[in-house]
Amino acid sequence: MSELQRLKSLLPPENESWVFVEAAAAIDPPLITLEEIGELWVQDGLLLLLALGLSSFAGYRLYLKNNSEKKLQDAIYADERAIDLACRFGYSIPNAYKSLGGALKELIEKTRKKKKRSFFEDRLDALRKSAEKARSELSQQEGSEKSVSSENVYGQ
Repeated sequence: MSELQRLKSLLPPENESWVFVEAAAAIDPPLITLEEIGELWVQDGLLLLLALGLSSFAGYRLYLKNNSEKKLQDAIYADERAIDLACRFGYSIPNAYKSLGGALKELIEKTRKKKKRSFFEDRLDALRKSAEKARSELSQQEGSEKSVSSENVYGQ
């Protein structure tokens, strides 16, 4: 009996609970019983399902995070194309930006869901930055056109 206990103590601590040392009532008792193998596969199966669930949840959260950023970038790109299209149909650049900005402000006011409202606010912020950039480009072009035209007038 002490030899079996010594062998049990050689096992790793997590496996010691799987081995039982019992006094034998018969002459040739079975030395190993497999009582807990149904319990082990259930435990491993549950751990596998838990790991799969956590991995799936983390992947879904990453998908939502990355998908919303891509969706915002696509919307900003569409807004820029809408400004270009409006300019082709006769809108001035400032009026095109004002028109799209007004529409986005209207959507922000009407939207009750916080996530969707923040999406429209982000689009409006990007539109404001784009308008500032366009305004500075227009002012540079006007400045260069005035200097070119004044050179032409005084150059003769």
